[in-house]
Amino acid sequence: MGFGLAQLEVEGYRSMPLGEVGQEPIDHLVVGPAGVFLVRANQWRGRFSFRRDGWFRHSRRDAGALVAGVAREATAAKGRLSGELPAPRVEGIVVVARSKMPAPVIQMGSVTYVSASDLPRYLSSRRPKLSDQQVEKVAAGVPA
Repeated sequence: MGFGLAQLEVEGYRSMPLGEVGQEPIDHLVVGPAGVFLVRANQWRGRFSFRRDGWFRHSRRDAGALVAGVAREATAAKGRLSGELPAPRVEGIVVVARSKMPAPVIQMGSVTYVSASDLPRYLSSRRPKLSDQQVEKVAAGVPA
C-alpha cells in the first residue's frame, strides 16, 4: 500500500490496488468507516493553482481533464460495486505527490485533491458513514 494507507488498517480501512481502470490509471480503491474512495496518484511536476477567475489549473497539464476523468471513474466504480447494500457514494481523490498546491486539501466538486503526506489524515478525519460490517460487504463486492 502506498501513501501511508497501511497505517489506516488499524482504523478499519481496506485498500485494494486496482492498476488501470478503463483509461485512467487508478491506484487504489479504499473502503473504510468514512466511505469509499477511488484514489489516483498524480506524479505531475509543477504547480496546481487557481486563476483569478477561479478556474483550477496546473502549470503544465489540463487539471480540468484530470478532475473529469477521476469523477467519471468514481461513478463507474460505484456502478461496479455489488452486494446486499446499496452501493455507497464513491469519492474520487487525486493524491498529489510531486506538484505544489495552494492548500493540502482542495475540493473540486466530487473530486478532492490531497497532498500525498496528508492522505491518511484526510481519510481518518472524515465523519464515519459505514459500520465494520458494511466495510466488509462493500470490500467483498469489489471485482477482482
